[in-house]
Amino acid sequence: MDARTLFRITTGKYIRQTRKTRGLTQAALARKAGISTTYLSYIENGSKSMSSSIFLTIALALETKPSEIMKEVESELLPILLKNNLKNN
Repeated sequence: MDARTLFRITTGKYIRQTRKTRGLTQAALARKAGISTTYLSYIENGSKSMSSSIFLTIALALETKPSEIMKEVESELLPILLKNNLKNN
């Protein structure tokens, strides 16, 4: 799996996790973020990428800093990417 796909899947996972921690349904978060429930579902499942402005809108709708989500994504992805990079060199 390439780095972009891993990033998309991991970011979606943490958006879903944060949404559930906040007690929000997909419909409620989608409404707050001004996007469709279907699009949010695709994002959470890693099926679709999102623009930085949509990411910011979702983070604000979750009442969290975008950097908090990215910190979680980085902590999970960095070891994987470093390991894969070492294998390829």
